[in-house]
Amino acid sequence: MDLLRPHVPPLRHAFATDWLAKNVNGYLYTAAIPAEPGLVAGAQEYGYAMTGLVPQDPGYAAGMGAYLDTVLPVYGLEFADTWRDRLVPEMDRNFAFLEGMLDRRAELTLAQVAVLLEDAIDIHDRHWKIHWMLNFAQLSATLKLRAVMEQTHGRIDEGLLGRLQNSASDRNWDKIGAIWAMKEEAKADPELTAAFGRPAGDVLPALRTTERGRRFIDERIVPYQREFGWHAVWSHEFIFPTFREQMEPVIELVRNQFVEDYDQPGQQAILAADIKAASEEILAGLEEIVAWKKGERTLKTTRVELPEAPDVPAIRARLGPSQEAFAACMGVSVGTLRNWEQGRREPQGPARALLLIADRKPRAFLEAVQLARRARRAA
Repeated sequence: MDLLRPHVPPLRHAFATDWLAKNVNGYLYTAAIPAEPGLVAGAQEYGYAMTGLVPQDPGYAAGMGAYLDTVLPVYGLEFADTWRDRLVPEMDRNFAFLEGMLDRRAELTLAQVAVLLEDAIDIHDRHWKIHWMLNFAQLSATLKLRAVMEQTHGRIDEGLLGRLQNSASDRNWDKIGAIWAMKEEAKADPELTAAFGRPAGDVLPALRTTERGRRFIDERIVPYQREFGWHAVWSHEFIFPTFREQMEPVIELVRNQFVEDYDQPGQQAILAADIKAASEEILAGLEEIVAWKKGERTLKTTRVELPEAPDVPAIRARLGPSQEAFAACMGVSVGTLRNWEQGRREPQGPARALLLIADRKPRAFLEAVQLARRARRAA
């Protein structure tokens, strides 16, 4: 098996064909619509009552599963370059356009606002597609990584994989870092220190009473709101004010770091070091196996001497039970026991180990059988 192209189990079902959205008491709830022909799923979007897109072809899921088996490796292999060179610049342009128009909202006519809303809906749909491209790429890469780990390490280490799921360079760290910078500024300034040392609800009023506090709001809090105020939230949360609209949550984040004296650079460095260590641990095993496949390295081997297969007829004869009783003791069928005794098959795994105990420690074997019988009767 090629370690550079490890086998990944095929996807047998399509994930979904559409999304159901419902407005319930002001909340927007969403759910995936499965690819089940004939399914009727009512949905609501942009003020319309709709029916979800559901395939009529009973073979759709199997066909789409085969298609995903084909394209997912491409997503996983090429996504890093696609993300950096094409998708991120596209999203940055879209956000810059929307932000620029919102900055001019006082100048816009109602008709221009309506067109801007249409543009925002189109951008939302496009970014939703990019979101799923990212999900597909992550799924493909994760499946490949699990297959490689199983080949190179003999098992899948979920803890090690979990460490690799972290990130020390994503947009959340930008947000945390911006809060940390404000916290550091507050620590270094006596007026700001006095304000952030107050209870959470008193910090903003205190800032507004001093020239230094007002400048901190204008130069730090408001720019943070503009940069991170539209952070990703569940769609039903948009009935609540965002960070862009309310600065109190931002103030509270700064105060929390201020009280705890949170060390953002240190925590980020620790996480980055752990991710690097986890990556090196996986790569070390992979490089060793690849070198072995190329004939460049000899793998360490250990010779294990297995005991000879137990003589099942002799063991049963010494213990005295019938075939039916002995099969029950071993937890196998009478047919399996007969195959062992007639040499058509050899006992393997736990059964072989249990027979060795019965051969070498018959009293312990019989006592264990009696205990198991009493436990079953008690149950």
